Amino acid sequence: VSFALDFTDYSPYFYTPLTDMLSSEDCSGGQYLDQATGCKNCLADHWSAGGQVAQCTQCPAEKGVAAGAGTSEADCTWKPCEAGQHLDQTNGCENCPADHWSAAGNEATTCTACAAEKGVGAGLGKQAGDCTWSKYFPNFLSMVGVFTAFTMLLIL
Repeated sequence: VSFALDFTDYSPYFYTPLTDMLSSEDCSGGQYLDQATGCKNCLADHWSAGGQVAQCTQCPAEKGVAAGAGTSEADCTWKPCEAGQHLDQTNGCENCPADHWSAAGNEATTCTACAAEKGVGAGLGKQAGDCTWSKYFPNFLSMVGVFTAFTMLLIL
């Protein structure tokens, strides 16, 4: 008694082409389907809901997400601000107002105020040392001196 196995029908129990296996694969959120190698994580600043998408979607300008972590556009968050800026949750990074400063990598919604009688131009304060004596403070001291001298003359 002899018998032969016939694999010509490509029964799924014996043979499934690699492309068939990959094309039916659903990727997790934060991934895309590479037809040659399977699911891959999205690059940084990109997101995907998963499934069988061929590419990930880029986050909006000035927003980002870690590689493989973005499953929707809502996962894209504002990137840290440059020195001299603060983070507005609606508009992104904006210049600090006059007489305020912030360091690089700032994610705060406000900037730090300069010390009393010190100031800096809007968006120019990148560290506390950028706050210098206000141009009005020396004039104030001069006025105090004049007032003191005038008072002394009246007393004499």
